[in-house]
Amino acid sequence: MPAQGAHQATIVVREESTFGVPPGTSGGRTLRRVSTTLGLQKNIFASNEARVDQQVGDLRHGMMSVSGSIEREMTIAPNSEGLTMLLAGALRGSWEAGATLTPADFATGVTITNGTGIATGRSVLTFAGAGNVISKGFKNGDIIRATGLTAPENNNRNLRVMSVGNNHLHVLPQITVSPQQATGWSIAVVGSKLVMGTMKRSFTIEQSFEDAGVYELFHGIRVNGMRINISPNSMDTITFDLLGQRGVIGNAPYFVNPTAQSVGGTVTGADGALRVGGVDVGVVTALQINLQNNLSQPPVIGSNVAPEIFYGKMVVTGSVTAMLDGPAQMQAFEQESEIDLVCVCQAAGAEPKGFLSFAMSRVKYTGLNKTVGPDGAVLLQIPFQALLPTGTVQQGGSLTIQRSFA
Repeated sequence: MPAQGAHQATIVVREESTFGVPPGTSGGRTLRRVSTTLGLQKNIFASNEARVDQQVGDLRHGMMSVSGSIEREMTIAPNSEGLTMLLAGALRGSWEAGATLTPADFATGVTITNGTGIATGRSVLTFAGAGNVISKGFKNGDIIRATGLTAPENNNRNLRVMSVGNNHLHVLPQITVSPQQATGWSIAVVGSKLVMGTMKRSFTIEQSFEDAGVYELFHGIRVNGMRINISPNSMDTITFDLLGQRGVIGNAPYFVNPTAQSVGGTVTGADGALRVGGVDVGVVTALQINLQNNLSQPPVIGSNVAPEIFYGKMVVTGSVTAMLDGPAQMQAFEQESEIDLVCVCQAAGAEPKGFLSFAMSRVKYTGLNKTVGPDGAVLLQIPFQALLPTGTVQQGGSLTIQRSFA
């Protein structure tokens, strides 16, 4: 057999209906990747017997498991590509459509004005009629698009919701002022959203090394955590940390005709927006978001695999690296302030651009460090933890992800 080349190694994933039971051989999705360390593991224990020859008389294999990580670039490719499946496994929720407003909700119509006071720099969409924007499900941090508005330049643009009221939305960027319009318009949350939940998703993953004739099939894989890295001059990346029940090493593939890898659609922090504490910022040099599911896999007598992989507490942490441009970020740590943090990462292309958005409605800084070098900017390194939000206009979990496609 020839030696295996790294580029020809492929990863195929499909969600399981029953934990640890392989799904059918069709319907697998080929993942895009940068690297993978996923592999079969075993507990190994040696005899502690005292022998006159002073050697080890035996060694045994204990419980089998699967662990490792898959690193990849973040993309807005469709569902067949597999990224959104693993994101749902990490957040333990389902991708669902967002809220929509139409004249059926506000018969008198919508008016667009420039904001004043705390809304300065924003556009204000004011709705007249018997409806209620909050009860329709709009949240701070949502990304919306309008259709059918009188000013054509206001349509099909990504608008970031900064504030939600009973009869209004504050959005950025500013759009064209427009008088009240009663009919023909629609405003909707773009694509679909993923909110943290309590679903127990598991996957079967196959790693294929076709040149070498080696195929690893892993069952009962759950997402133990993920690490998102966003920076201005590189592709945004995400690393999934995985834990699985068992694995089999064979010489033939399990999945038949999996979907091929998609192309393009990568997102970057240089093209998008970042809001910290209700204010758009342009001095952040790096953002990391971490989710940890704290999985456990207790061994049992009579089996070399764990019967279940248990979830622990879901913890969202991260860090912001930013140039020092005023006291706001330092005071947020000093005063134990609760702030929001929303990052929108966009793909290349014409407007409206595809995107992935990461919204944390209730964040506390947990530290504050400075780097003051011989030249360049003074940099702040600020770790944080995201907490369960309160209030009907906040996102539904510590972390909510929105994608631009359904």
